Amino acid sequence: MLKKMNVCKWLAMISVLCLFGCNSTEKVLKPSMIDIAKNEATAFFMVHPEYTNSKGKENLLFEIFKSEVKKPENRHKSILELLNESHSQLVVLDHFEKNEDIS
Repeated sequence: MLKKMNVCKWLAMISVLCLFGCNSTEKVLKPSMIDIAKNEATAFFMVHPEYTNSKGKENLLFEIFKSEVKKPENRHKSILELLNESHSQLVVLDHFEKNEDIS
């Protein structure tokens, strides 16, 4: 099973996303919306355990995720889509950092 991560932080952000977007025009959180978001986040972290093992990586992912959530063009995207996009951005940043270290 997943190692414990900062669940409150992720669920707070996921709740905000559900409330202000995430395939919904409603401004009321429904338990089903939260369940879907939790399932998508759980699926992501099961595929990417490197974030549950590294507090630094998790914090970076969270910061990117937060900025993606705030973009109006992302309001229609699912939690899983946003987590995957945030992960991709972090991979690119990590790649550039490693290449700068070599130079």
